[in-house]
Amino acid sequence: MKRVLIVGDFLHGSGVTSFILNAFGNINDQQIQFEALANAGSSEMKAEIEAKYGWPMTVIPAANQGLHSHLKAWHQFLKANRGRYDAVHFNYSAMWNFLPLMMAKHYGAKQITLHSHNTYFGTDGSAAKLRVLKLLHNFGKWYVCHFVATDFVAVSKEAAQWLFTGSIVKRQRYHLIRNGINLAKFNFDPEKRRRLRQAANLDGKHVYANVGVFEKRKNQQFLIKIFAKIAVQDPQAILYLIGTGPLETLLKQQVKAAKLTDQVQFLGRRSDMADLYQVMDYLIFPSLHEGLSMVFVEAQAAGLTIFPSAEIPLDRYDHEIVFPISLSKSANQWAEVIGQHQNSERRQGHIAALRRLGYDEKQTVKAIHALYQ
Repeated sequence: MKRVLIVGDFLHGSGVTSFILNAFGNINDQQIQFEALANAGSSEMKAEIEAKYGWPMTVIPAANQGLHSHLKAWHQFLKANRGRYDAVHFNYSAMWNFLPLMMAKHYGAKQITLHSHNTYFGTDGSAAKLRVLKLLHNFGKWYVCHFVATDFVAVSKEAAQWLFTGSIVKRQRYHLIRNGINLAKFNFDPEKRRRLRQAANLDGKHVYANVGVFEKRKNQQFLIKIFAKIAVQDPQAILYLIGTGPLETLLKQQVKAAKLTDQVQFLGRRSDMADLYQVMDYLIFPSLHEGLSMVFVEAQAAGLTIFPSAEIPLDRYDHEIVFPISLSKSANQWAEVIGQHQNSERRQGHIAALRRLGYDEKQTVKAIHALYQ
């Protein structure tokens, strides 16, 4: 039997966690035993992971809450489990925290998989902090790619370029595995939409939405400026902000100052996203940085008209419903472009296109499984 340790944040609402559960959670192979290590310092999913998936989970302190305690916990864990793991699968957004990969190799893991989920740091910080992170990131990816990792996976070409050395990208020594989802779960259902919108008193309303953690990189402050312009032209417009995060209080203050309190709803973290996509009309996605968002794929399956920033990696997408807009455009210009597509009826028939583009969960599961057979 092969024993594989899956390293991730294991947080509710995390795109990386969604990927892990969609991919690894659907591998049914008696010859592989998965275990989990939560490196974000939270045990919020421990009971669920162990009960539903049968993966023993270890939780260690988050690096951004104390690097010394984080690395000490890693060292103690791997030393205590020397030789236990045949493989360790690191789900990473950046390479500044490279020492755990070196320790995993030192303590006996023969297969070290580095899986890139982003195109920039997954955390915000001061300019000085980011300069230090960049130095560590550049050294870390050079060292790990040359001397530690045995396998490389990325959700997009841009994510590969961010986390891997140029030679690995140029020689295509990595596996491009897209963020596949359960397409049928998110498929548009007009009767379900009618019923859910009626129950939520949304008849006649135009529902705009954004899904993501409330952090600088998700750019919700700019989003609210865009919506303020939309609301002037569309009195039936409402905005759903779905998520939580450190900027929540600031965003609520911005909404209040813009006199949009009656039109903007903060829905918090949700477990019913498949239903929420049905009642929405438009997804506005002005992120500064992304890997390849699970939300972006789910929203396409639901047939939403989507307006992402042109600067983030979109990989392959459904051109009938996705309209990228540059972040160099003003909030007013974003609102104008969005207004040009308000009458489009493109909700049904997008599952086949997404399957052809490689976003079927079954394709993703097969590709991840192949790494450890």
